[in-house]
Amino acid sequence: MKHLLMLLCCLMAVPGAWAQMPVFEGTIVDAQTNEPLPFATIYINKERSTIANADGDFVFKADSSDVVRFTYVGYQTKHVPCSQLPIVVQLEPIEQTLKEVVVLPYPLKKFIKAVTKETLRQLQKFKKKKSTFFYRQTAFSDTTCYELVEAFLTGKPAVSLRDLQLTTGRYAGLRPDSMRKYSFYYNFFTFSQVDFASRNTWPEWRDDIVPLFRNYATYYDVDYEILGDAPDRLIALRFVPKPEVKRAILEATIYVDEQTLRVRKLEGCGRHIAVLHTMRSLGADSVVHNVKNVFRTNFNYVVHMSEERGFEEVQSVYVTERHQLGGLPVTTSSILFNLGEQGPQPQYESDNYAELKFNDNLHRHIEQQEYDSVFWRENEVVRRTPVEHRVVQLFEDKKLFGVWK
Repeated sequence: MKHLLMLLCCLMAVPGAWAQMPVFEGTIVDAQTNEPLPFATIYINKERSTIANADGDFVFKADSSDVVRFTYVGYQTKHVPCSQLPIVVQLEPIEQTLKEVVVLPYPLKKFIKAVTKETLRQLQKFKKKKSTFFYRQTAFSDTTCYELVEAFLTGKPAVSLRDLQLTTGRYAGLRPDSMRKYSFYYNFFTFSQVDFASRNTWPEWRDDIVPLFRNYATYYDVDYEILGDAPDRLIALRFVPKPEVKRAILEATIYVDEQTLRVRKLEGCGRHIAVLHTMRSLGADSVVHNVKNVFRTNFNYVVHMSEERGFEEVQSVYVTERHQLGGLPVTTSSILFNLGEQGPQPQYESDNYAELKFNDNLHRHIEQQEYDSVFWRENEVVRRTPVEHRVVQLFEDKKLFGVWK
C-alpha cells in the first residue's frame, strides 16, 4: 500500500462539475504566527460555504464578483472580494483582556447559570430544525492512511447534533503493510454529537457528565478569560474535571458571546468515553479474525457554532482519537460540516435512510447502498489533505469503496 501511495503522490481528484465556475483555493493563517487556522469558516452566500481542512487549506467555487467572509472564533472577521483573493489569507487574533479591567455582567456562577439557561432555551425552541451534514473520517497507522469514510447525513443541529441519519456514503480500507493487527471504529460518528448542556439536576450513572448543568461545581473546577472589547467581547469559560472524577466526562473551554450569552465555540477533551471498537488480525491461515468490544478512550474535539439561520447551531465538529496498537500509534479523525438546507441531494429515497444509533455500524449501512463514483467526484465539500487525495485515488483505482478488504 505504501508503494502505491508514493506512486500516486502527484495525483489529484478534479471534480468535473467545478468547471462551470472559477475555483479559488488557498490557506488561512494567523497573521502574527503564520500558523494555519484549521476549520476556519469560508462563507460565500446562503447557497455556498465551506470550511478549511486540518491544515488550514480551502477550496471553493464562486463568481469572481462574490465577496467571501472568513471567520474564526478569537480572530477578527475578514471580507475579501474573490477578484482580490490572496493565496494566503491572514486573520488577526483578538487580544486577551485582563480580568481586572473588565467586570462581568454578574458574578461568574450567575453568568454560567444564565449561559446554561439560554443554551437550553435555544435547544428547546429550535429542536425541530434540520440540516444536511458532510462527514469525513480517516484512520492512520503511524503515517499511513488505511481507512476513509465519506458520507452525507441529516440531523438536528440546534446546540448539539441529534437524530443523525445516513443519506448516502462510501468507505474503503486496506490493512497497512506494517500491521498484522489493526483496528477501526464503526460508530466513530457518535463522537460528533458533543453534548455540553443538560437539564438534569444530577447525571445518571450511565450518562456522560457535561459542563452546563445545575450542579456542575460538584465535578468541575471553573475559570475564565476575556477576549476582545465590547460589544463583541467573548468570555471563555474553562471547565476542568476534578481529579477524583473517574466517570465519562467532558472537559471543555466554552467561548460565549457576552451580549447574547450564546456559545460560539467549544473545544476540549472527552475522558473515559465509550465507543465501539473492532480489532482485526491476520491469522497464520491468512484468514482475517474480528474481535468487537466497547472501548473506553479519550478524544479531542473542536466545535464551531453558527447563527447564520437565526439560532445557535453546530457548524462544524472535528474529533481525533489516538491509541497504541502493536507498538504503533493509531489515529482516527473526523470532520463534520453543516450544509444547512442546501448541499448535494441524496441519491437514495428517504425510506432507505438509516437512523444511526450508538451501536450502529456505519460501514454496514453504507455497504447496502449503490456506489456512484461521479457523485463523489463532484462533492468534495471540504478540501481533502494531500494524503486524503492520494488515498481516495488509490481506493478508486482498486475499486475498494463499499467493500472492506
